[in-house]
Amino acid sequence: MLPEAVRAYCDDALRLLFEELPDLRTAVLATMDGYPVSSWGSPNTRIVVMAGTLQALASAFSKECQGEALQSLMMQAAAANLIVTPVSMPSGDTLVLAVVADQDVNLGLMRRGAIMCAERIKKSMAMHEQSSLGALNYV
Repeated sequence: MLPEAVRAYCDDALRLLFEELPDLRTAVLATMDGYPVSSWGSPNTRIVVMAGTLQALASAFSKECQGEALQSLMMQAAAANLIVTPVSMPSGDTLVLAVVADQDVNLGLMRRGAIMCAERIKKSMAMHEQSSLGALNYV
């Protein structure tokens, strides 16, 4: 469970993503097992669960082929596009960011926006962990 301050920052990061890319349908940050952490737009529960599975599969593929971490996964369907981006937490766990848009969206901007949003979230979690550790040192 994320602290309320971190959850609020995640909400803000997704809101900012929607401001930057108004053609998005939904953006959802979830655990790898499909538990939604934060969402913006009209979330689809099945997409949230699929995103975690896709991210795990794509990460395994990425490691097998290049030995590096996955940056993003893109899927195109007739009516929509999906970008899945991992969000590494300081604890070592990984969240997954799924972003869905109509088929006519600029895919480069959509991918860049998703990656930047994931970075914002990762930085907020790292800052929260540092401030929490600092608070423990003064107790």
